[in-house]
Amino acid sequence: MFSFYRKEKGTLIEQNTQYLTDKFTHDIQTMTEQSKRINDDCDNISLVSERVKATINEIIELSNLTSNSVKQSAKEGFLNLVRLDHAIWKLSIYNKIAEKDFDTNAIPDHCHCRLGKWYYEGEGALNYSNNSSFKLLEQPHADVHIFGKQAVEAMQQGNADLSVDLLHKMEDASIGVVNYLSDLEN
Repeated sequence: MFSFYRKEKGTLIEQNTQYLTDKFTHDIQTMTEQSKRINDDCDNISLVSERVKATINEIIELSNLTSNSVKQSAKEGFLNLVRLDHAIWKLSIYNKIAEKDFDTNAIPDHCHCRLGKWYYEGEGALNYSNNSSFKLLEQPHADVHIFGKQAVEAMQQGNADLSVDLLHKMEDASIGVVNYLSDLEN
């Protein structure tokens, strides 16, 4: 009976050991599967995060391109407006002469027209003061105003030849203004 008991006891121990080993093996397999799922989930999260990061970087890049495009368009628009305003100012000089309106007090100097305000007080002074074309713009712009005013004064004094000569100088200076403005556009 002792040997049977031992055998039975051995069998119970073996059964318990086998049960515990099987349970432990099953638990390890379960934990391994869960770890693999967690690892796969982490890989998926990482992929999604990389995609989100790439999308955000694309959005930032597109935003910067759009911003730069809008800034460039605004700059071009303003410089076109300045060129148009410049042409209108010259036309006003021709109209003064044609209409024999010799009041030169109504002719703004180069500091008080739209371009002058931009040049001395506005965006031009802030954004372009180190640009060589910006610096070179000042003299021909001043000359346009000086020669235009002098042309009106010459006509007032009855000196049509001098007035025409001064109008040619105004136009030559105007070409310089337009060229320097075009340089700033680029």
